[in-house]
Amino acid sequence: RPSIDVAFESAADAWGRDLLAIVLTGANSDGAKGLSAVAKAGGSLIVQQPQDAYASAMPEAAISACPQARVLSLQNISSYLLSIA
Repeated sequence: RPSIDVAFESAADAWGRDLLAIVLTGANSDGAKGLSAVAKAGGSLIVQQPQDAYASAMPEAAISACPQARVLSLQNISSYLLSIA
């Protein structure tokens, strides 16, 4: 059973603005609802570019749910994370 939504929702409750959530490749819409919870809590959002993903359903659903998310290639996700560390 998909559980990324549950994990993101729990993390949003616990860490709020200090949370950075990342949605990567996946074959269903799991993660989109949880990413919305992170956004509502003031957390930061990153989504893998759908065209970069092995399976694009999760990134596409996440972008639809949270168009304000930073959409990056895998390479740029790692570069971005290093830049904010």
